[in-house]
Amino acid sequence: MTAEDVRRLYWAEPFLPFQLVLDDGREVLVSRREHLTIAATGDRITVCPRLEDFEIVDLSTVKGVRMFGPPVPTV
Repeated sequence: MTAEDVRRLYWAEPFLPFQLVLDDGREVLVSRREHLTIAATGDRITVCPRLEDFEIVDLSTVKGVRMFGPPVPTV
């Protein structure tokens, strides 16, 4: 995955939550656009879902993305 791939997910309208699937089997949830930053070097991102918690992800370790759609309205 490249920084450009992440930018496309970041700027998608509407923003849809997604999980990054890492090569070690872990999954990192990006539930809101505000929780994601992309390093200027383009090789890492930081995901910060809560103030006291963050994860730095090397983009070379991302093997896939799982997208989540908008909630389905109930009738």
